[in-house]
Amino acid sequence: MGQDKTIESIWTLALVLLSYPSTATSPSPWTHSSTAAAFSSEGYCWPDVKRRIGLTASAMSSLHRIWNDKCLSIPTKIRLFQALVLSIILYVSETWTLRVTDMKTLKAFYLNCLRQILGVGWHQHITNSEILSHAGVGPLAEQIARRRTTAFGHIAQLTDNVPARLVLRCQIDASLGRLPSNTWRRRLGRPRNR
Repeated sequence: MGQDKTIESIWTLALVLLSYPSTATSPSPWTHSSTAAAFSSEGYCWPDVKRRIGLTASAMSSLHRIWNDKCLSIPTKIRLFQALVLSIILYVSETWTLRVTDMKTLKAFYLNCLRQILGVGWHQHITNSEILSHAGVGPLAEQIARRRTTAFGHIAQLTDNVPARLVLRCQIDASLGRLPSNTWRRRLGRPRNR
């Protein structure tokens, strides 16, 4: 009896995954709107964060049968969450310029998703750290920091003539107070008053 429910759950998962539109009818995933990060005029990434939260919420709601299934174990649900949902919200997160309010919004949404998977209601008094330990995952801020470090390592290993490496080198030099090259006549930034 239990094995039949598990097979039924796996078929339900397969049907949910197959219910997404095929690539023949949907636009290419590499179009400008799906791969480009949206930034505000001040350089912040709030429009992209808001868009990512909307896309992730849509994915979470389409998988509600899986989250409510009693035959699937919590580790299986968490692995599905990491593969199908977390990858959506963390896409290009290493390039985000996050403010404190943006990080709080992301953290609240992330913990809300985990509470939904674990079946914990808002009225139950369970702390966020207990939710993370029960799910066996780390905080979202640590995952974003790990992705930033990985991206920094990849850029640092590029050859010297690649534009991303040049920008990184210029930023490091500017932060250390060095001139980007010998051809510069003055220091970076606004001239000081005498």
